[in-house]
Amino acid sequence: MRPRNFIILLGGMAAAWPLVVHGYLSFTSPDERPTLVAAFRQGLEQAGYVVGRSVAIEYRSAGGSYERLPLLAAELVNMPVAVIAATGGEASGRAAKAATSQIL
Repeated sequence: MRPRNFIILLGGMAAAWPLVVHGYLSFTSPDERPTLVAAFRQGLEQAGYVVGRSVAIEYRSAGGSYERLPLLAAELVNMPVAVIAATGGEASGRAAKAATSQIL
């Protein structure tokens, strides 16, 4: 294979690679805290991740029910996501931490 063909092939493969998926675990709905969600997305963009192009965000909201947090955290871990951002208080962070030690 000539070098130029390899570069074209590699470029085509890069277009088919999946997006990096980040999990957003929250005690409340993202709709209730739009400034927090906007800041999260802005931080991702500053780090070079553009939502819809290089990163996808999977939102999970407990809807104000602490009991749902562990199940939602486990859903994110099973996807799998690269990172979990846990918002809405200490309980969200504890649920994410209890679900995995492998995801940041």
